Amino acid sequence: MHDGKVVIPINYQKRQWAFVPKSDSSSIRNAFNVNGVAFSRAGRELLSIVDIEPDEQYTIALKAFFDGQGMIMDVLK
Repeated sequence: MHDGKVVIPINYQKRQWAFVPKSDSSSIRNAFNVNGVAFSRAGRELLSIVDIEPDEQYTIALKAFFDGQGMIMDVLK
């Protein structure tokens, strides 16, 4: 829960984030899908030793994309 709303957790740039519905509409939550590429086993192992370089412009664009999908991408405290 985040501010009383059910959230969908995600790990992004080695931080815990959450997708929080912008409204209380259950239709938005039920229709929300995230598609992407999954890491291979070797990729998952390398992820723990590779330095992550934040890209603020990409993060802004990613948050704007999900905003258009009816979700707020927010850092979990």
